[in-house]
Amino acid sequence: MNTKELLKGNTEMIILASLADGPKHGYLITQWIRTQSEKSFAFSPGMLYPLLHRLEQEELISASWITSEEGRDKKVYQLTKSGGKAYHAYKKDWTLFAKKIQHLIS
Repeated sequence: MNTKELLKGNTEMIILASLADGPKHGYLITQWIRTQSEKSFAFSPGMLYPLLHRLEQEELISASWITSEEGRDKKVYQLTKSGGKAYHAYKKDWTLFAKKIQHLIS
């Protein structure tokens, strides 16, 4: 499966989906994507962080710094209200699109 081609145009939705169940720092986002996709998708830091910065500029996510138990500062991302709305719209559109594609190829 050519996952790079399938990911095009869907990376924003995937990032928003990763934050739908609560705030995460970058490494946890990449692990969530890897786990939920059954290791089919992997976001490198070079791919992830520009997307996070763009989503933050678009006010779909917000970021704050926390100090971990180990004493290290981590930037944590979470959905904004408009990010939650955007995620649900992406999800609705994607579900309908996938259903139509499935119908075409069955």
